[in-house]
This record gives sequence, structure tokens and C-alpha cells, in this order.
Amino acid sequence: GAANNNFVYVIGGINNINYDNVNTVYLGKIEENGDITAWQQLTPLPESLSLGSSIIAGNVIYFAGGCTDSHSYLNMLTNKIYASTINETDGTIGEWNIVGYLPEGTANANIMEINGYLYSFGGYRQSGTSEKVQRALINPESGLIGQWEDLTPFPQPLYSNGIARIGDTIISTGGYNGTLYLAHVYYTKLNQDGTITQWTTRLDDTPVVSIF
Repeated sequence: GAANNNFVYVIGGINNINYDNVNTVYLGKIEENGDITAWQQLTPLPESLSLGSSIIAGNVIYFAGGCTDSHSYLNMLTNKIYASTINETDGTIGEWNIVGYLPEGTANANIMEINGYLYSFGGYRQSGTSEKVQRALINPESGLIGQWEDLTPFPQPLYSNGIARIGDTIISTGGYNGTLYLAHVYYTKLNQDGTITQWTTRLDDTPVVSIF
């Protein structure tokens, strides 16, 4: 899911009846006290997907990658990147369109928009658990995603980790490396050109191992 202003979006996922993928998109309004009310169904994804990654950049919402068959879990992956325009008044969205492709089929990754670039962090890929960090330019006129370039990778393969940006610092917490659930905290700094420095491991881990 993703949040924007006073709205939160829940995109795709798996239902709790027969555990099939769904293509539904829901919009909830965040009240002043933090309650989420007035859920409404929006324009669905063109296909049913789970374990994809979503962000909002400006008035555009992106959904990247995911699993195309929940019963095959991580064996059926897509690299499609969908985008839809957000109505800034009521939070509704338009039709979803393919605006680009991840380097390979990916699930449980993190994506982030920084200064007109889409960044992709780790994830479970067709080639296995990945330590790769990459970015691609978002065309400011067409919205299409350009070619991907490699940046400084994670210290180890990683997916289902939490990630956040605070100023010029990007922080990664927890996750799974394909063998172990982790409590590690890594951080890196953004350079002026948008590349990143080597990842540093904090000495104090999270209180518990965690995946997101």
C-alpha cells in the first residue's frame, strides 16, 4: 500500500478465503485522529498481483513487480511497472498503464522516488534473493521509466526489509536474506548526483528480527 496526504491506498494482495491474488484497489480516508474511514473501491489493477511494491510520487501512484500466482508464491514473478494518476481533490485514480519494467521479475522489494528517479532495493528476483540497488530516470514528460543503472548494493541479499529516507540518508531495517530473518540496520548516504555511498551497518540491531 501507499499513503498520500489524507488518503491511504491498498493495492492488490491475497484474499483470505481461498488465498488467490486479487487486483482490487481501495482508498481509505485518514481522519485527524488517525482513524481510517470511508473505504471505497477504485480502478483495479489490470491483473491480479501480490507482493508488489508501491509508492506515490507527486500525483502518480506506482505499483511495481509482484507475484502473479499466489499458490506458486515466488515462482511466478512479473517485472511490470504500472502507474495511475491521482485526482488530488478526492484521491481517486485513473486507468493503470504500464510505464516500464524492473530489471527482472521481482517481489518483496522496496521502491522509492528520489529527484525524478525510481530506485529499487533488493527483493526476491527470478535469479534469487538480490542485494542489488538500482535506479532509473522517470521521463518528466511521458512518465515512462528509463534504463536501469546499478548503484552500491546491500551488504548481503535482502528482501521484505523496511526502508525509509530521512534527508540524504536511506535506512534499511530487518528483512530476510534467503536463509535467515534479520535484525540488522543498514544505512547509506545520497551523493549529489543521486548515487549512494557504501552501506554502513549500525552496531545496534532492531529489538527483534523483522520482515515487512
